Amino acid sequence: MTQGPARPAPLPPAAAVVAYVAGAALLASAAPLLAYAGSLALFGAPHALAELRYVDGRFGAGLASRRGLAIAGVLAVVVALRALVLLGQAPALDAFVLELGLVALLAFLVVPSLVARPGRAGLAFAVGAAIALGSLLDPLLTVVVLALLHNATPVGFLAERDDVRARALPACAVAFVAVPLAIASGLPSAGLAALGLAAPDAGPASAGTLADHLRVFVPSAWLGSPRAADVFAAAAYLQLLHYGIVLGVLPRLLRTGGDAPVLPWPRAGVLALAIAAVGGAFTVAFLARFTPTRATYGLLASVHAWLEVPVLLLALGGRAAAAGPRGPEGGIA
Repeated sequence: MTQGPARPAPLPPAAAVVAYVAGAALLASAAPLLAYAGSLALFGAPHALAELRYVDGRFGAGLASRRGLAIAGVLAVVVALRALVLLGQAPALDAFVLELGLVALLAFLVVPSLVARPGRAGLAFAVGAAIALGSLLDPLLTVVVLALLHNATPVGFLAERDDVRARALPACAVAFVAVPLAIASGLPSAGLAALGLAAPDAGPASAGTLADHLRVFVPSAWLGSPRAADVFAAAAYLQLLHYGIVLGVLPRLLRTGGDAPVLPWPRAGVLALAIAAVGGAFTVAFLARFTPTRATYGLLASVHAWLEVPVLLLALGGRAAAAGPRGPEGGIA
């Protein structure tokens, strides 16, 4: 992975960040279904493609190895599993268990690259073991926990960068911890309801009601709790932050240097048009038939979400681990 530039990377202005965080918090508190389903319909596919481009540009050289091929093979099996479920050829719960086992394998695959830093290698092993254990004990709860954690992964992408870490992490502490905790408390939604500004079931007509989607972010044991909608709202807010950083911040960081993609991506303008076209097609499909489209989108989402597991664990190991071992021919092994 190429060393980043010495000059500060161009992060968004503080006023823009505050405005986005405040707007996202208000939207999620007042209309959690709209925040979740609306943003998924508009930005789900574009953000997945944009993140894959970022990961290739930032970490692609380190993944162009036997380790990278193994990761790609595991992800291909995950996509095949989801396709079988989508086609009605495999039971969803069994597929969930197997998919989580494969995600655990993704964590285990990077352990050998982290042996020089035993603490980091132990963390990667612990992550894999926790996911594997969760897949056996309570796969549905494990999927919910991973969905919640996935929304915070942009913090990891910012934290591994020397050129933005010190400036970004204090803001992330507020935006990704303090604000969602406040939303989950129920105080913002109660205040908005008192003002007549709450519309929890507002959203795309094809998405149904909020109750139809609570289990995406709320553990089954909490579904009957009066705080279930507020927990969902906090997660929907985090989803908005996830999309905002992936689409609005990470591409800017690639342009500051250290962009070494392995895959043959088109130039930036063409890629932006292609991503917009794919996003538009998914938006139309989501508005027409939300649930089937979400299942189809899951094929793409599984690749970008589960790829984050080995990539971020390698990033924790520093540049040497992320770059990968070199073979006798002098290239990446």
